[in-house]
Amino acid sequence: MSLQKRHSKSLSLNKLAPRSLPHRTRWEQSKGMKLIPLFLIIGMLMAVGCAKKATTFLLELEKKAEAGDPYAQFNLGNAYYNGNGVPQDYKEAVKWYTKSAEQGFADAQCNLASCYHKGEGVSQDIEEAVKWWKKAAEQRYGY
Repeated sequence: MSLQKRHSKSLSLNKLAPRSLPHRTRWEQSKGMKLIPLFLIIGMLMAVGCAKKATTFLLELEKKAEAGDPYAQFNLGNAYYNGNGVPQDYKEAVKWYTKSAEQGFADAQCNLASCYHKGEGVSQDIEEAVKWWKKAAEQRYGY
């Protein structure tokens, strides 16, 4: 189901509360990127009555993710995982984390591992979780 269809169902400020704050990765730091957490962007747009802009932002994020941008895929996965601007959907989060993780994005590898470890959106599989955590660790993720 596309974001547009999902988004039309529900856009609530209650859905924007983060479960955890994202942090900057070494990849982002090396690229000089300034990370503004996705939930803050959506929350700011919604708080000032710009639900249409928030929807547009999510649609653009989805386009970038579908075009293969691992950073956009990771952020879209976070949006679905936390229910930020879209209904919470662990399976959809795992889909986007997987696409990003397969391209070597360490944050996505770690989040995907956590989903396998907890059995969120996928069947619990500790071996698969360890595999993805090792891939993230090989990139010195978290150091």
